[in-house]
Amino acid sequence: MPMAFSHSHIVFAIVLFSNYMVQYSIETTLIAGQQGRDKLEPIGSYYRTNDSCIRFNSSLAYRLEIINIIRPSISSTTAVSMATCLPAVMASILFANWSDRFGHRSIYLLVSIVGLSCQSVIALVTVYGDYNLDVLIFGSLISSLSGGLPTLIVSVFTIVGQKCPQKYQGLQWAMLIICWYTTYAFSMLTIFRWLRHYNLIVILIACICLHLSGLIYALIFIHSKYNNTNCPTTETEVVKLNVMAELLIGFRTAFTTLTKKRKHELRFRLLLISIIFSVFSYVILTDLVNIYLVLHPYCWTIANAYTFESIRLFGIAIGGLFGWLFLRKYLRDSILANAGLTCVIAPLGMIALATPHLWLLLGSIVGGAFGGMALPCMLNMISKTIQKDEYGAVFCWIAVFYIFGDIAGEGIAQNFMITHSHTRSAMIAFAAANLLLLPPKLFLTSFTCYDKVREKRQKREVETFSVAKDTLSPVDDGFLHNDQDIVVLESTV
Repeated sequence: MPMAFSHSHIVFAIVLFSNYMVQYSIETTLIAGQQGRDKLEPIGSYYRTNDSCIRFNSSLAYRLEIINIIRPSISSTTAVSMATCLPAVMASILFANWSDRFGHRSIYLLVSIVGLSCQSVIALVTVYGDYNLDVLIFGSLISSLSGGLPTLIVSVFTIVGQKCPQKYQGLQWAMLIICWYTTYAFSMLTIFRWLRHYNLIVILIACICLHLSGLIYALIFIHSKYNNTNCPTTETEVVKLNVMAELLIGFRTAFTTLTKKRKHELRFRLLLISIIFSVFSYVILTDLVNIYLVLHPYCWTIANAYTFESIRLFGIAIGGLFGWLFLRKYLRDSILANAGLTCVIAPLGMIALATPHLWLLLGSIVGGAFGGMALPCMLNMISKTIQKDEYGAVFCWIAVFYIFGDIAGEGIAQNFMITHSHTRSAMIAFAAANLLLLPPKLFLTSFTCYDKVREKRQKREVETFSVAKDTLSPVDDGFLHNDQDIVVLESTV
């Protein structure tokens, strides 16, 4: 049995943590660049004190003032993220196609880490250069040509999946998702505490050091030991190819992967659709819970809300690992994924009751913990329907769905809760979340029913075959064997 925690998991955790820290720093930089440095202190007090919450819910003038400060940063963050994601998606499609055709998957992992390191350097230059947003946008576009976060996700998942047998791939997907949730939680706990004691320059320098350490670690422990298999050509031949032609081939391969005739064609497509809805719902629910906690009737600080979100993410990681190690022995993947999607909406449903009690918040953490089982189970179901030479294209689509779902979901949730900050907004969001998760739940339920019917049919066929075999007499069976032996002897003679 292969190790459940490998060097790829460590690199994935280090780079993801530093990338989330850089993204938070970029959001703060956008606030300072658009509203001026004098707005950083009011925003800081708004994040750390609950006096602003009382005034936000009682005073319309103060509420409009905060909205005027926060909304441009939300819109700008969404616009910058969308602009930088487009070249990153194009590059990731190209790199995923190359990795499937020519191998050398570890090279694209190094390229993505270099690009993310450049983005942190550009953010540092922007902060040091009096918050010049043109430098940030232009530099982010250039650094995204390395593939950025989508290529990092594709490279790590394909390297882990290619080295692991099919029997143990589900555990690897679960460990990668747990690393994802854990680093996300650590980054939220860290950024607000660092902002209290350090400025953005110190934080971005620390992020650059983390990126470089992840790059060196990947170079030593992954790239130098990576065994490239099934590589039809050399890397020098790849460089000589026309980049535009290869980009078109990459897009064609990526789209034909979705329409390719395969044994479980319908299951593959429905699982991809389920992941799209699930990722979109995850992001929207996360932001809705965080923003609703700072409104009436909870009136938390935003720092406390993010602390609660970090604890909830740790619970999801622990619940996902527990569910995979213990419950999967008795239940199939489709049942666990369906139960996980049901648990995902538990925190918002319990918090939307508008009764600020500690037991309710603890119950939401425990109830939402098993939501971590959904994504690993769906990834395991998808990996059983594809070949290993398709991992790059398939995981590229999953990474693209995650990136665009994250950006769109965050923008929708924040704009909705800021403009509709009343007690009924959480109930409306809870109903919308149930509608979003309805298609994947229906698909997973149909998979469960179909698998059970197929297993009963196979069991019936096996029983029928065993009964037919038992009806043969020993003499007849011996005659059959003797006849076969006679044929073999005559053929050898």
